[in-house]
Amino acid sequence: MKGPIIVADDFGLCEKHDAIIIDLIHGKKINAVSVFVHEELNQNRIKELILNKNIISVGLHLNLTTPLPKIIKTFSIKRLMITNLFRFTHNNEIKHNLFTQIESFKNIFGKFPDFIDGHQHIHMFPGILSNILTLLEHETLPPKFWIRTSASQNFAGLLNEYHNSGFKSLIINALGQVARKRIIKKSLKTNRDFTGFFNLKAETRNFKSQYKTMLKNLHSNQLVMVHPGSSDSKVQLPGHSNKLRSLEAKILKESTVNLVD
Repeated sequence: MKGPIIVADDFGLCEKHDAIIIDLIHGKKINAVSVFVHEELNQNRIKELILNKNIISVGLHLNLTTPLPKIIKTFSIKRLMITNLFRFTHNNEIKHNLFTQIESFKNIFGKFPDFIDGHQHIHMFPGILSNILTLLEHETLPPKFWIRTSASQNFAGLLNEYHNSGFKSLIINALGQVARKRIIKKSLKTNRDFTGFFNLKAETRNFKSQYKTMLKNLHSNQLVMVHPGSSDSKVQLPGHSNKLRSLEAKILKESTVNLVD
């Protein structure tokens, strides 16, 4: 993988959020988009991603926790942690859900995802990752296909993520370190470094400076997770402020970032 890669999560959440992400694609501020798949995903927004396929990677944002229009059954994050933390892979309902989303992506975009990740990092749970890896064994993958891992490359990066977002980042990082080893063992590609953890409930005192510092310190093989969007949208995920999405978009748009695929 070449980097840096700036991935905008949650594409497909609503038209206003998606319009902001598309604008950032045109401005070369992001070069990857992670897509929620569901039956009411707007065709015009899909077309925009397809038209820009030569300059961005389009991935599948696996979702098992957030209800979306006509999407199949979702689960609480606590249930997923309990049933999957220790690689409990017997949950056929979850496996079917993952399979259905992969097939939906292929039907919508006419190809397999360039990469796969998970909403709320659910793909880092050992049991869920086991199911994903099993499903991938039966697929013809694109040559550059990769799976996102939510883990810093070194201790300094880990401390920075903890400083920006707190204890949760340490748990996800630990899961990500294990996941990275398993993915590589399967001869699949993944990012060597990861950043982008922030408290998304509301703007903190140091959010702007921390975010700008993150963008200034980008380096090769680093993946940056961002969540730009619109403050005017009526669609807001629990624990994720639309005001903060709008601020992320503003900082990205005004940054000196100029990405080339």
